[in-house]
Amino acid sequence: MNEQANQALGRLDGLASILPDPALFIYLYIRKEAVFSSQIEGTQSSFSDLMLFESAEAPAVLLKDVQEVSNYVAANHGLRRLREDFPLSLRLIREIHKILLSKGRGSGKHPGEFRETQNWIGGTRPGNAPFVPPPPEKIMECMDLLEKFLHREQEDLPILVKTALVHVPFETIHQSDDVRVEHNSVATNQVGIFAGAQNAKIQSNKISNSLVLVGIDLAGDNNLASHNDVTNSGQAAFLAEGNDNKVQSNDITEAPLGILKFSGTVGNTHSGNSFFVMLIPVQDPVPALIVNVVPQR
Repeated sequence: MNEQANQALGRLDGLASILPDPALFIYLYIRKEAVFSSQIEGTQSSFSDLMLFESAEAPAVLLKDVQEVSNYVAANHGLRRLREDFPLSLRLIREIHKILLSKGRGSGKHPGEFRETQNWIGGTRPGNAPFVPPPPEKIMECMDLLEKFLHREQEDLPILVKTALVHVPFETIHQSDDVRVEHNSVATNQVGIFAGAQNAKIQSNKISNSLVLVGIDLAGDNNLASHNDVTNSGQAAFLAEGNDNKVQSNDITEAPLGILKFSGTVGNTHSGNSFFVMLIPVQDPVPALIVNVVPQR
């Protein structure tokens, strides 16, 4: 496998040597990769939008989406630092993270810092998530071991193999703040998904028959709920209890109320949602009939 990868890199290097302008190819390739990487995070921006943004013209999508893609390009700051003989280190990782999340939707995720809260991937909480990264008190210990592996004196591994071995724990530690609740099917509950965390992404879930309360309860701050299908909620499809939550591009069907905002909360926004068989699409502030009940776990 390592030999095949080396051969593929050799072919790429050979092709690059015959290009009339390799720098232009690299410029475009990096930006195309940035678009694909950011789309994994739910960002809606095309290659053309990024080009328009960088040329100071108006893109066709939300400015924050394009800014987020542009941040991926800016993260090449790390490559420049390495060329200046700056060591591959935890400090450099923090620098790159700070640039990556400097503007756009990630600006509230403590740019340049390792996380101080528990996160998880999949499921609706750590208890039912298929993967839970190490707790925050273990982050520095894990990252310190990773840094020592990067700089160990005994170098007996091919560079591509070592790169792969570094990538696995880096993703496993998941050292930055975020929670993702994606591609779940939840039926017949008090609350379909209870988001008490900060900076969570609740995307592409199917929630049905939340007969007592709500489909998705955004109890924390700075959470994004997008592209979910919420059907037959007893009181409301979405309840915004926290601040600065975003409810975007969801399909909401059969509920007395579509989106409810608690009185006293600030910064909660909604856009691009579709409402079907709805008594009141958006209620702001929340009426007295709703009670704040944390679902039993």
